[in-house]
Amino acid sequence: MASSRTLVLIKALLLVELAGAYLRDLYPEDSTFFLLQAHAKVEEDGCAHCTIWADARVLSFDAHHPVDQDGGDELSVKEVGTYWLVNTKDIHIQGRYWKDTSNNKMILGALAVGGSFLQNSSLIIRSSQGAIKWNTDVILESIPSDFNHELITAHSKNDSLLVATGKGGPATEINLPDGVSLLVNRFKTHVNAQITMCGGQREGQTGQCGNFNGVATDDAQDLSAHRIEETDQILFDRNSDRFIGQGDNRNQLALNSTSAAEAPSQSLLRIGDRVQVRDDENTAWTYATVTSLEPPKAKFDQKEGSSEWTYMVKVERVG
Repeated sequence: MASSRTLVLIKALLLVELAGAYLRDLYPEDSTFFLLQAHAKVEEDGCAHCTIWADARVLSFDAHHPVDQDGGDELSVKEVGTYWLVNTKDIHIQGRYWKDTSNNKMILGALAVGGSFLQNSSLIIRSSQGAIKWNTDVILESIPSDFNHELITAHSKNDSLLVATGKGGPATEINLPDGVSLLVNRFKTHVNAQITMCGGQREGQTGQCGNFNGVATDDAQDLSAHRIEETDQILFDRNSDRFIGQGDNRNQLALNSTSAAEAPSQSLLRIGDRVQVRDDENTAWTYATVTSLEPPKAKFDQKEGSSEWTYMVKVERVG
């Protein structure tokens, strides 16, 4: 006969499960509760998840990790740009954030994966209006579809999971070397992503996903610290892979546009180009000169200093 202590424990576990089911029904979309529950479950083989979802919120590998129950929580990306999500000697995972013009919220627009663990190949994952590329090849063009390579296996399928809720839905599942995998939900304007790493912390590991040492409190609380300033480190720029829009039949660099990810290389902006700039569709265009591509900055004529812009439209090529 079960002891009274055992019965109390069983009842407590049932209450936890019922509470979880209730909260999942109460917050069916974009549920932080579900993500915290998922992050609390670290597998015996040392796997953990980093999740990026909704308005550029990030839950690191170590957030709510059993080793440090009192530390860590979700953080938000505040500035447009390209950032390290995971950066180790061998593993490079980057995220490109921009603003959703419909609500002015930050979103994760695309993911890029590279590094020596992929033998310096690159994997670029964009929203459903863009494409998924393995080096220069477009892959997984429909659902369902599969892609198999000696380094990766990938599947786009309808019967997968939504990373923000844990409910069933379409996703792209990608298995990479060295215990790394991705689960990506591709929407019209953005992606939500869950990065899984197994085997514990890599030497020198940094990035918005944290250092994966089991202690959430020593992860950087300012996610802008992981912004990539050196353009030669940016995976998106390889193979002429910038985000160039095609609005108004002009070559337009629009960090919040995913509709023209396949622009030819000759249309790429360069430092010194003459452009028109503006922050949103409701403001007037102003002439300026490009001074930086990552982040996109331009300098007004006859004025000191440069500013970041959401939209740049090329007027003429210099040089």
